Amino acid sequence: MEKASFFGQFKVGVRIYTGFLVILLLLGAVAVIGIRGFSSIEASMSLYGSISSNAERVANINAYVAEMRRNVRIFGLTGDENAAIATRDVQNKLTELLNVTHSKMLDPKRRANLETMTSLFDGYKADFEKLVALRHNRDKLVEEGMNPIGKEMRETLSELGRTANEAKDLENAARVGVLMEKMMLARLTAVKFLMSPDEKAIAQIQAMMTEFGKMTDDLSSRFHDDTQKRLASKVDADADKYLKAFTEAADAVLRTNILVNKTMSDRAKEFAKLAAATGESQHAALNATHEEMEGTIASASSME
Repeated sequence: MEKASFFGQFKVGVRIYTGFLVILLLLGAVAVIGIRGFSSIEASMSLYGSISSNAERVANINAYVAEMRRNVRIFGLTGDENAAIATRDVQNKLTELLNVTHSKMLDPKRRANLETMTSLFDGYKADFEKLVALRHNRDKLVEEGMNPIGKEMRETLSELGRTANEAKDLENAARVGVLMEKMMLARLTAVKFLMSPDEKAIAQIQAMMTEFGKMTDDLSSRFHDDTQKRLASKVDADADKYLKAFTEAADAVLRTNILVNKTMSDRAKEFAKLAAATGESQHAALNATHEEMEGTIASASSME
């Protein structure tokens, strides 16, 4: 007689209950695996959504920075107050966006990038305020110094030339004409410099105004009429004032040029480099998370 199987030693009822128990245990195991799988999918989806949202924020940061730099350049070139207002408005938005993005950033390296970007941005904001002060100082020196002084010199020389001609003082009339030409040439060169700064032009303009000043030093002594002497002395004094105003304005212009085209530009380039690296890291993380999510879904589906 063959030996009975292990389960054959038990009663039918016991075997049936045991079978049901085994099935229940298997179903439970499948359920646990499925729940863990769906939990993993949910976690992956949450991570994917977080990275995706921050990637969008970084893209918006780049767009705001481009807009800010455009307005900064407009202000630096023209002194347009609307551009300054627009710059500060964008800076306020960037400050808020950088803070939110940093608080939502999960990856340590990307968080470090955001911290460095925020530091660069803070430096850029401080530089912009320096730019505003420089531009205002430059405009004041030009509008309240160079322009009115230059206008007065032209008017004074015109009056001096007119009186010399009326007095038939042809020698002094000719001298005044030469001074008028030199003064106008120096002013035109100065305006050209203000529109398109070139450090070499500063020495040229200073030399032109210095030569002009030397010619006016003894101008009053060449006239005998008191009114003409007073006019000649005024031209001499105005020449010194114009040279001083131009020198200070030129310094502000050069400092503005360095600030916009070097200091602020370097900060912006470094910011853009970190933003690009952060964006690339986020896209790589999105792809990896997507692949992991697909693998988890496939594993969970195979359990069905």
